Amino acid sequence: MASKKFNIPVSAFSSVMGMEISSIAFHFHRLAAISGFLEYLGVIVYVFLVLYFVFMVLHRKKILKNKTMAPASFTFAAGSSVLGSRLYMGGFIFFSKILLLIAIIFIIYLGFLLLAKTIRKKEIPEIYFMFMPFIGVLSLSNLFTHLHGAFNPAISIWVPVSLFVIGNLSWIITVLSFINYRKYFNYKSLNGFYMIYAGISSLTTVSGTLIIENYGLYGNSLYVLIHWIVTVDYAYSVGLSVFLILFFILKIIKNNIDLNYKISIWGAVFPFGVLSSATYLTGEYNHINILSTLSLFYVSVALSLIIIAIIQIIIFLGKGKPE
Repeated sequence: MASKKFNIPVSAFSSVMGMEISSIAFHFHRLAAISGFLEYLGVIVYVFLVLYFVFMVLHRKKILKNKTMAPASFTFAAGSSVLGSRLYMGGFIFFSKILLLIAIIFIIYLGFLLLAKTIRKKEIPEIYFMFMPFIGVLSLSNLFTHLHGAFNPAISIWVPVSLFVIGNLSWIITVLSFINYRKYFNYKSLNGFYMIYAGISSLTTVSGTLIIENYGLYGNSLYVLIHWIVTVDYAYSVGLSVFLILFFILKIIKNNIDLNYKISIWGAVFPFGVLSSATYLTGEYNHINILSTLSLFYVSVALSLIIIAIIQIIIFLGKGKPE
């Protein structure tokens, strides 16, 4: 039996989310070698984590009973959806459909679990964890949109649109966070997971843009509504990302960055990857060429963080437990 110090948190599926969304961004830029490497690395990590947690559920159930289990578990559902989207782009449609089914089942199950836990305990560990259900829903919307040809278009369009609307309810969490910023924001505790505030809005941009393009929504009222929402979300996500990047730079300058491996680094990879995808799609859709360069910058940051995370994991092995 593995030593206790090697227990892996369920939020480790955020690594799959980060690698696969970065792979998608590099795919947009036609950088096939990097995109393919990240895609297959994400597949290997995903399979390993699934087998690991199946083993834990069967043999060491108590390890899974912690205060972040419910919200953090949405990284599995979201990771399944993002991986499914990338496999679809690579032509592995059958596996994309399997991952779609897995994501649907776990989002519904985890949604009920989280709701019951929140009502019972009336609090959660960190408010940014509450973004995870919305990220799971929006990632599912993207995968469903990619696979729209496998369903009746007249019916299927309302599934991703409904998921898109639900995903935008994440603004409730954002507003509550800003109203109670003294409680939820602490400069010294600022970590990669805080990038989720920018990532969720850019993911909404990706979701809405894919719906418009894949279903050919142009000129009608639904198009106007989605287009307006994704424009606002994108502008907000870029502006907030600049603000958060400056804060992280300030922490580095003040030597407040912990160089030891922490799972929260993956919390920053996914937002940068999805910011890159949102920026690329926005640039292509609105014919703004400069956004392609900005998109490449975002995904380069994501790749740098992935490399740093891998190096930290190699150094970490045998030394301690990720936080």
